[in-house]
Amino acid sequence: DAVIKGITNFHFTIVGDGPLLPNLKKETISSKLEAYITFEGPQQDVTKYLEKSNIFILPSVDEGQPIAIIEAMREGLPIVSSPVGGIPILVKNGINGILISPSKEGVYKFLTELNYYDWEKMGQQSRYYYETGFTIEKMIAKYCKIFNNEI
Repeated sequence: DAVIKGITNFHFTIVGDGPLLPNLKKETISSKLEAYITFEGPQQDVTKYLEKSNIFILPSVDEGQPIAIIEAMREGLPIVSSPVGGIPILVKNGINGILISPSKEGVYKFLTELNYYDWEKMGQQSRYYYETGFTIEKMIAKYCKIFNNEI
């Protein structure tokens, strides 16, 4: 049975694909984690998945400034991600999410420490960060400043 230090009340929904997906599916089966993980594949609109979620996880090894995190912030989700690329600009560790090592060990550590965090408060902060800096209006204004050499 899949048990992570007594934690059995969790479910991962993995949206998207990539070169590691076939191995991830095989590892899910060999580890007997099928009851805890659903693979949805590539999706045009992720809103319905975000609306059903409690936490958004993106343990990337390499990223720029991922739109996926901004979409999760729009939905008021706390973010769990890795401190690579532009992610630390979006995720303030302990405030609107947590930064983890982009590895199995990093995800495992996060899962074993689930109860140490105020996820609701972090989700509220994510929504606040979105509203104050990443709405379409805010982004257009920022791009206009860049184009007008005001930054």
